[in-house]
Amino acid sequence: MAEERARTLSEVVDSLCDASNDANGPIMRSGRRQELPSRGDVLRVVEDLRSVLFPGYFGTSEMSAESMRFHVGSTLDRVLSDLGHQIKRGMCFYCEQEDPARCPDCEARALSKTEQFLDRLPGIRSLLATDVRAAFEGDPAATSKDEAIFCYPGLVAITNY
Repeated sequence: MAEERARTLSEVVDSLCDASNDANGPIMRSGRRQELPSRGDVLRVVEDLRSVLFPGYFGTSEMSAESMRFHVGSTLDRVLSDLGHQIKRGMCFYCEQEDPARCPDCEARALSKTEQFLDRLPGIRSLLATDVRAAFEGDPAATSKDEAIFCYPGLVAITNY
């Protein structure tokens, strides 16, 4: 039984790794040294941003005015680095340089794009505040704006967008 399972697993692995078996062409990435952005890292950045836009609701839940400044500052510092790195990966993937990972143009453009994005966060938060108010006022079952922020999947979707 175990031997048959190992043989079946081996055949499946061989079939999946042999791109020539796919009638529609290969569906695997090959031939590029440059890495794509990491979906996992981008998801962590989104979570960090949610905790900055709604401090105390997401991420660290116990926060004073003093710890909020520290949390927002340190989280944005991490976002600047992590998001900038992921943006650079995306830019380098399409870069025509011999070694895109060492392309100073991609590095500078990625930092600029990341900083531009962070500069827009206060405006985004103001817009989200109107969505929170609309969710609370538009739902007679809502007991507070806190409930709308923490529990409404539509608000999470808008925040992610």
